Amino acid sequence: MNAFNQYVELGQKWANGQIGIGKGLFEAIRGIEQFDAGLIWDKSLAAYQAAVQGNLDAEVAGANLWFEEVVPVQAMPANALDVVKQMQDMTAEVTQAQQSAVDNLFDLLHKIDVKALPLTNIQSN
Repeated sequence: MNAFNQYVELGQKWANGQIGIGKGLFEAIRGIEQFDAGLIWDKSLAAYQAAVQGNLDAEVAGANLWFEEVVPVQAMPANALDVVKQMQDMTAEVTQAQQSAVDNLFDLLHKIDVKALPLTNIQSN
């Protein structure tokens, strides 16, 4: 399979994942008879986290595909291979930093008690 087909397949998997997340969220909300801020917060947060994580995973997979295609190029000068290796290492560090930031953000968001917020005491009729 060539790199273009791999990118297309990766994009399709990501899109299908996003559709699945959306369906699950809408089905969960549709079944709610009374407004429950905690439940909606938890479901929304789970869907948002899954979408963000999917984006990060796709970013890592795309970068890995690119590096896998570039490194085996025949007759590439050693200096160019060094630059590619440096780019690969830097990309890994950036994606690790992004992953840490996302993990920390969602750890913080999961600690929020939405039931204590003033607007969550609204009851649906």
